[in-house]
Amino acid sequence: MNALAAISSTAHPLWCPLVTVPLHQRSFGGTESRRLRARQLLFQLQDEFLGCTPRRCQPGAFETLCELAVHSSNLDDMFLRGIRFLNLISDHLEINYYRYHNARELVVRLRNPQGANVDLFVETWLCAWHRLACWVVGRHIPLERVTFSHAAPPSRDELTSTFGPVCQFDSVCNSFRFSSDFASLEPTRSSLDVHELVAAGHANPLDIPEIDSVYTELVSAAIRQLSEKWPKDMPSLIRVAGHLHMSPQTLRRKLTEEGTQFKQLKDELRREFVKDALRRSHRALEDIAEQAGFSETSSLIRAFKRWTGMTPNTFRRRG
Repeated sequence: MNALAAISSTAHPLWCPLVTVPLHQRSFGGTESRRLRARQLLFQLQDEFLGCTPRRCQPGAFETLCELAVHSSNLDDMFLRGIRFLNLISDHLEINYYRYHNARELVVRLRNPQGANVDLFVETWLCAWHRLACWVVGRHIPLERVTFSHAAPPSRDELTSTFGPVCQFDSVCNSFRFSSDFASLEPTRSSLDVHELVAAGHANPLDIPEIDSVYTELVSAAIRQLSEKWPKDMPSLIRVAGHLHMSPQTLRRKLTEEGTQFKQLKDELRREFVKDALRRSHRALEDIAEQAGFSETSSLIRAFKRWTGMTPNTFRRRG
C-alpha cells in the first residue's frame, strides 16, 4: 500500500470530500472568516466571480474597473461605466444602478448562479463596489441600507463590521443605498494610483483599500459646532485645529491623507445646507444665498449648477 492509499484508508471520512469536491462547490462552515474564504476562492480558482458563474472571470477585470473609475466625471458616471463594462464581459451578471432624487442604489444579481458560495460572491462584490467608490473620490461614503437576499450568516458581525449596522437579510434583492449628495463627487485618483494598486497586489475585489474618514468626520462636525451663524460664518482651519487640540499643519496633513481638504469640506457643508433649505423651506433664493455665504445670488446659482447639473429653482420644483 502506498503512502497516499494508507492516508486515505485511515483518515476521517470527512477528509475525502474535501479533496474530491471542487473548491467552488464546497459549502464552508460559519466559523471561518468570510473574507478569508472569498480570498481562497479568488486566488485558487483565479476567478474574480469566485466560481459562481459558468464562465470564469479572469483576474484583471477589477483592475480595468479601477481604470474606468478614475477617468469618470463623477460618482454617478463611475458606477454607470463600471456596470456597462461588467455586463459586457459576462452574460451571467446583472447589475443595475438606480438614481433617485435623494438616494442612489446599486443592485447586484446573478443569472443562473452555480456553486455553493453565491452568498460570498454577493457580499464580496457589494463591498468591492462600495470601497472602489470611496477610494476613487477619496472619501468614506456612509451607506444608508445594505440588503441581502440570503439569510443572515453565523458570522453576521463580520458583515456589520464591513458595511455598518444597516444590513438587512432575507430581502428581495442584493443592494446598497447611499445619499445622492455624494453622486456629484469627482475622482481624486489617477491612472498612477491604479498602477500603485496593481503593484501592491490590491487591484482585486477583495483588496481595494478601505478609506478611513475619521478626521474628515471630526472636522465636519467641528465646523457645524463652531459656526455662529450657520453656514455663513464658518470657522477657519486654525480655529478648528485648536478645537481638536492639534496644529493646523497636522490637521491639514490628516485631511490630505484621507483625500480631502478643509475648503472642500466647507463647500460640501454649504452645498448640503443649500439643498436642505430648498427642499424644506420657501425662502427666497436671495436669502438662502446670503445665509450660505454667497456674495451674490448669481454665485449661488453657478455653484448649484456645478454641484447638481440643474438650477436651484429646478431642484426645488422636483421636490
